[in-house]
Amino acid sequence: MRSTTFRHIIRSSWEITRSHKILWVFGVFASLIPFGGVYESFFLQILSIQFPRAATIAVQTQQPFFLGLASTNSAVGGSLIAYLLAISGMAAVFVTIWFIISSQILIIRSAASLYQNKSLRLSEVFSVAADTFWPVLGTRILERITIYLILLLLSIPVLLATLSTNIYSNVIISGLFLVFYLAFAAIISFISVYAINYIVIQKESFFDAIHQAVELFKKNIVLSLELAFLLFVIRILVILLALMVLFIIGVPVISFFLVAVTQNFAMGSGLALAVLILLATVIIFLTLGIFSVFYLSTWTIAFIEIQGDSLLSKAVRAVQSFTKVLFGRS
Repeated sequence: MRSTTFRHIIRSSWEITRSHKILWVFGVFASLIPFGGVYESFFLQILSIQFPRAATIAVQTQQPFFLGLASTNSAVGGSLIAYLLAISGMAAVFVTIWFIISSQILIIRSAASLYQNKSLRLSEVFSVAADTFWPVLGTRILERITIYLILLLLSIPVLLATLSTNIYSNVIISGLFLVFYLAFAAIISFISVYAINYIVIQKESFFDAIHQAVELFKKNIVLSLELAFLLFVIRILVILLALMVLFIIGVPVISFFLVAVTQNFAMGSGLALAVLILLATVIIFLTLGIFSVFYLSTWTIAFIEIQGDSLLSKAVRAVQSFTKVLFGRS
C-alpha cells in the first residue's frame, strides 16, 4: 500500500496555493472565521466568537445612530428608518457570513479536485458551494455552540473553587479546567473539520457527515493532533515572516515619517503614514489569503489520504519501524 507523508501533503498544498492565485481572494474571506485551529484556540479563544460578536458589534455600533434618527424624526418615520437600517445591517452580516462560508467551501472543493487531478469547472465549484452552504454553516454553528457549552459546564467548578481560600486547590482546579477544555475543544474542532470535508467532497448529509467524522477521528486521533500541531508551527512561522517583511519594507517609510515630523512637514508625514498603512494592509490580507488556502488545502488533502488509509502518523510509523527492526517484520 502506498504510504503518504506529511511532507507530501504540505508540498502538494503549497503547490496548489502557489499555482492558483485566484484562490487567495477567497482565502481572505475564509480567514475571517477560523477553520480548525485546535492549538490556536489556546491563544486566540477570544477571537473565535465571530458570529455573535459580529452581530452584537453591528447592533451596538448602530444603536446611537438609530436613537439619533428617532429623536430628530417623527416617531413613525424615525422608527421605520431605524428598522430598515437594522434589517440592512443584519442582511450585511448574513452576506458576509455567506461569503466566508462559501469561500471555505470553494477552496476545499477546488483543492480536492486539483489534488485528485479532476476537471475543475468554476460553475461546478460554485454549485457545490450553493448546495452545501447550509450544512457547512450548521456544522460551524454546532461546533461553536458545543464548545461554548463545554466551556460553560467546565467553568462551574472553577467558579466554585474561587469561593475557597485554598490557593493550591484553585490552581489545581484551574489547571484541570484548562486541560479538559482544550481536550474537548480539540475533539470538537477535528470532528467539525472532517464533517465539513465529508459534506463538501463526498456530498454527505449533515447528520451522516457528523457520524462519519466522529468515526474517522476515533481512528486517527494521533494523526490529527500531529497535523494540527504542524500547521500551528507553520502559522507561527508565517506570522513571523510577514512581520519581518513588513519591517524591512516599512523601515524606509518610517524613517521618512520621522524626518517629516521633526521638520514639521505635515504633508510628508501624512503621506508616509498613509503609505505605511497601505503596506501593512496589503501584507496582512496577502498573508491571510495565502495561508488560508494553504491551511484548508492541507486538511483537505489529509482527509483524502486518510480515506484511502495511505496516511499514517509519525508516531505510528516510528512504532512500525521499531517493530520491524526489533522483530524483523512490520
